[in-house]
Amino acid sequence: MDYLVKFSGSYILVSALLSSSIIVWLMRSKDYRPKLLVLDREYLPYLAICVVVALILIPTGFMVGIITLNLNWFRILAIPAAFIGVYLSIGLVEELVFRQVMLVFLEQRWGAALALGGSSLLFGLSHIVRGAFPNWSYVLLATLAGLLYGAIFRRAGLGYAILLHSIVDVIKYAFLSR
Repeated sequence: MDYLVKFSGSYILVSALLSSSIIVWLMRSKDYRPKLLVLDREYLPYLAICVVVALILIPTGFMVGIITLNLNWFRILAIPAAFIGVYLSIGLVEELVFRQVMLVFLEQRWGAALALGGSSLLFGLSHIVRGAFPNWSYVLLATLAGLLYGAIFRRAGLGYAILLHSIVDVIKYAFLSR
């Protein structure tokens, strides 16, 4: 999120162009049938699973030193604006690329389990430059998050994966970043 603040104009422009291009490309595909974000009781168990997983992973991250608490009142007050920015740039773009395009592509070739693992690993590796290079602990954390986002994508659809990814990134920005 810090790089969003530093390079907000160019990053948001690139994100908008990339996500728009992917959406247009997907809409031209004959096989594209998106699951939209519909708040339906059928999907509530998946959201509950996400909460339970977060309640397990966050304390684990504290214990192993991957996550540190940082209360910054400016960031906490900026949560609504940060959520909109993260949703439209990071959440939308990364979920379109790694779930809607990559996961579906790999699933057609490798099957569901290998595709989920492969796309999650690639998602994790795309975060290797976060902090000191190479940041293997962040790659591991992002890979685990990618598994969760991919599972939610397969069960509830792209909208829920984008929503979950955005919520996680905003929580990280508001409470856990330095």
